[in-house]
Amino acid sequence: MYLTEIKFIQEYFKLKKLFSKLKHYSNILKIYFGLKLYEFILRYPNVNKYKLIEIAELNKDFFAIKVLEKIFERPSYKELVEYIIESENIKLDGNGVPYVEKKTVLPRPVAWTIVGFIFNSNVVEKYIDYLKLCIKISGIKEFLEGKLEKVEILEPRKSLSYILYSFLTGKNVLYKQVLLKELLKARFILYCKFAEETGRKPYSFSTILSENYLKRIVNLAYLSLRERFTITPAVALSEDLILSKNVSFTVVYGSLKRGFINALWDLARDVHEYDIFSKSNIVFSACHWKKLALLEDKILLAEGFVGEGDKVVYGSLKYLPEVKCVFFLNFPYGKEISLHKHLSEIFSQRDIIQVNPYFSSKIADSKYLTNIVLKKAKINIPAQLRLLRGLNLSYCIEQIKAFSRELGASILVVKPEHGTEGIQAEALELSNERKLMQCLQRILQSDNAVVEELRGNIGYLGYPTVFRVVVSWNGEDFECEGGYAIVSPAKREYIASVSHGGRIVDINTALKNLYTYSELKQVNVNSEILVSSSKRAAKVLNTGFSEEDYLKYMGIDLVLEQRSKEIEAVVIEVNARPSGLSFLKKIDSGEVNVIKNLLKYLKRFE
Repeated sequence: MYLTEIKFIQEYFKLKKLFSKLKHYSNILKIYFGLKLYEFILRYPNVNKYKLIEIAELNKDFFAIKVLEKIFERPSYKELVEYIIESENIKLDGNGVPYVEKKTVLPRPVAWTIVGFIFNSNVVEKYIDYLKLCIKISGIKEFLEGKLEKVEILEPRKSLSYILYSFLTGKNVLYKQVLLKELLKARFILYCKFAEETGRKPYSFSTILSENYLKRIVNLAYLSLRERFTITPAVALSEDLILSKNVSFTVVYGSLKRGFINALWDLARDVHEYDIFSKSNIVFSACHWKKLALLEDKILLAEGFVGEGDKVVYGSLKYLPEVKCVFFLNFPYGKEISLHKHLSEIFSQRDIIQVNPYFSSKIADSKYLTNIVLKKAKINIPAQLRLLRGLNLSYCIEQIKAFSRELGASILVVKPEHGTEGIQAEALELSNERKLMQCLQRILQSDNAVVEELRGNIGYLGYPTVFRVVVSWNGEDFECEGGYAIVSPAKREYIASVSHGGRIVDINTALKNLYTYSELKQVNVNSEILVSSSKRAAKVLNTGFSEEDYLKYMGIDLVLEQRSKEIEAVVIEVNARPSGLSFLKKIDSGEVNVIKNLLKYLKRFE
């Protein structure tokens, strides 16, 4: 028996035990039971369907058999709930929740799971009303009015992820389990207050229930908290670093948050492996931009990370080495472009080689310019409408309606022209004019907006999926380093990004489990479609530039789409300072790979 089947049996009997204890609540527990089974199968997508049904058959559990059959059709949470309600003839109360006569002893985890999964995710006011109603349930009042510290809601434009992250980093707790408990205790209140005070519901409700999403927030907070006290275990500390040779290239960053310290370790590891196999002497270094020293026509490294064999050491450098080649990564949100431009100009004035100079990065930073350049080269991209900051909102709405009629589309993607990682991006139905107006108003306060047709109809297990493919320059050509997939938490959450609760999946796993969104029909896709489209986009974006000005490392976001019988890749956007580098794996081979292709170019500066 496989480990996943043993885990299923444990989960199954735990639910059966709860069911037998609370027979009076069989209506609501049937839904809870079905949803928890679905959660398990989403966590282990490759589990054998027939083995699980066999376990249910051995226990003569006809309800579980029926639910498992439905689950393997990959319905949405709401569709599964509606199926159970209809097949079991369950009555609903005025709030659309299964009718329970005695709510006073309803177990708190059951109550919150039901609220989260069943609730109409499009109407936040209903959720707030039901949240208040839940105070009547035993245990919920303590949950809401417990020892929770006051939550300060920051700027309305901040993301839900940022609010949860800020709450945790204010705790000064250095244990992941405690952080997770704090987040589980506070997540509904934070969500409710954020939605109430900003007047909008930023993401589908399933985000706040996503185990992967919450764990990611906890991991990011944990890394940030650790940085206040010590360096990650993969990094050694040294008061004075004395290098036996000069550094070859330097990663200049603006923040170690969002797990970036792990990316630095992966970069250093790639350099170490490459040095061994190619007999090179490339020396890796990284520092915060404020730790650079200017000396006439030189830029020196005063303090930072240095690769020493298979280790990474952090400290002050006794003899300040000269920076020969620079790679800009991980600047704070909202300052990425301005800081990149400022630093790039300083390095350009001193003729220092840049992996991602601002001169060429500014095309990738603008979704509008990227779209125009790729369109001229006849690369497959979404149709796009640009709305300039300062335009009248009513005029913008009319332009969008005309654009929608031209495309024959009822759902469009609205996002900032210069945004990153899906922040402030929303896929909106044109019928909801109020929500469209609110979205435009937020974006146009600080940026231009771009409106795009919604592309892509093939994803991992039928969920909306974006493929991030990193392409780099090796001195002769643009080649693929690796990639990963970002999978949406819900089938109708079309913005697949971590900021919207998406989870990162191994790119090769994703490519082996592709299904159409609507029919859930499995499709086979040649990975070369993604690779060739990404390489071609990289070449087009650098056309007309000298090698010195090339954008030599970029993350290209693509979706897969089936039209007629052909499957094609659609380039959504390009990132000049890509994140998530620790998740990169070579397509097909699965080898962990971050910059080994780029190192062939960087070898010149060893």
